[in-house]
Amino acid sequence: MKKYLLATGLALVFITSGSIASDLVQKEVPSVILNNFHKAFPNAYDVEWECKAGLYKVEFETGIPGRDVELWYNSSGKITRSREEIAREALPAAILKQLDTRFAGAETDDIKKMTVDTVITYRVDIKTPDGEEWELTWDAAGNMLSKIAD
Repeated sequence: MKKYLLATGLALVFITSGSIASDLVQKEVPSVILNNFHKAFPNAYDVEWECKAGLYKVEFETGIPGRDVELWYNSSGKITRSREEIAREALPAAILKQLDTRFAGAETDDIKKMTVDTVITYRVDIKTPDGEEWELTWDAAGNMLSKIAD
């Protein structure tokens, strides 16, 4: 009986997790979203669509090395969130200054610019010269929001 309940429970987890997010083919994406996406990113490739919690998520590449992008559109075609890989040089000057002073000698990796509605944050993974790894997050003004051991 216990094995049956465990198997049934696992089956329900897999069934319900599939309903939370699902991959879409392009023709399943509302035309208002597709039109807005193609206008803004006409050269996008490796485009993958997904529907999560009522939002349409698209992941794609831009052709610029290290610049993968994720966007979340609402059903009316407005971008509500974004996450894109950026080069170190694209960080605001205040963040670059902190990296060069507080984290001198650290290697940077996986640099992302994230936007939720109009709020912009930057996330940078670093590895210090002594081997510590941190995930650092700043606001657009260069105020550190978090420093999490990675």
